Amino acid sequence: MFAFVARQPILDIKKDVFAYELMFRDGKNGAYPNLDPEKMKFVANRFHTLGLDDICGDKKSFINFSTDTLKTSFPSTLDPETVVVELNEDPGSDNGIADACKHLKKLGYKIAVDDPLLLSGQHPIFPLIDIVKVDISQDQLSRIEKSIPQFTNAGIQLVAEQVNSYQDFDACSSLGFDYFQGYFFAQPEARIRRDLPASKF
Repeated sequence: MFAFVARQPILDIKKDVFAYELMFRDGKNGAYPNLDPEKMKFVANRFHTLGLDDICGDKKSFINFSTDTLKTSFPSTLDPETVVVELNEDPGSDNGIADACKHLKKLGYKIAVDDPLLLSGQHPIFPLIDIVKVDISQDQLSRIEKSIPQFTNAGIQLVAEQVNSYQDFDACSSLGFDYFQGYFFAQPEARIRRDLPASKF
């Protein structure tokens, strides 16, 4: 059995690495694998971490979680100082996900939402969000620009995704994005592919 994790850097305005987004090839949509609670407890008690220091060094890790994992089997041994919890699905009107996010915030985790341009400032999780990731390939920059103030006025940091050219980077930095991610900087890079003993699996 093997684990396969890819990482893609998220850079700051100076093009220095701020964090890595981790993509789990054995999880739905690249998210952290959704294990049943008993198996999650077993893994957490014996192996404590994902070995994030081996994958990301001293940088933060953005990890995608499904709403089910956040509500029922979040791996609480992850370090809130180094892990940013990224919602892998549209939270919609799910009150359970808002409660889960409140719990994570109390534990000290930062919350990131992927491509939230349709997320209203009235949404229950809006006050809990620390970072939003905006896919700039999905809309015109002029329309994205109009949506930015609701986030910046709330003290939320912005990550531009799908930054695939210098022109994209220049335009997004002019709009006030804090961080940048895309093929302009680097393709996702495989970091972990190793045989695992049955006990670790």
